[in-house]
Amino acid sequence: FTIAPGGFALGRLPNQIKNNKPVRWKSDNWIKLCERLFLRYKNIKIVITGTKKEDKLANKIKYKFSKRVINKCGNTSINEWINIIKYSNLHICQDNGSMHLATLFKKKNISLFNNHDVFGKWFPLNNNAYIIRLEGDINTIGINHVFAGVKKLLKK
Repeated sequence: FTIAPGGFALGRLPNQIKNNKPVRWKSDNWIKLCERLFLRYKNIKIVITGTKKEDKLANKIKYKFSKRVINKCGNTSINEWINIIKYSNLHICQDNGSMHLATLFKKKNISLFNNHDVFGKWFPLNNNAYIIRLEGDINTIGINHVFAGVKKLLKK
């Protein structure tokens, strides 16, 4: 599995979002999600991708789950990043560039959306995508919402 807890899609800047809603899913949510994934799926490994900004969170997750997590935040080339996502079984991310890459490869992908853009504007065009976008900000998305997507996609 891969997760990408980073913030903005490529080419979009924070000052372009004018409604002051959180744009990142809380770090604790990512940690709790990993915990739940490891409890349910005993043989998985999670590769965390992102920039140096996500390195602190990735190290927290790595420290907690040790050998089952690989932190690649801030230390991958574009080619490595592409291949990590290309060969993953499932990709979980916020509305960011990795979602579009997962779509390109038709990967099973769970995308967490804030509601700062027009509904559907940036949704992945992929039959293997599970999109979560609630009326509140991104932190109204609970771990149960994401885990429901994991179970659904892994049945395919």
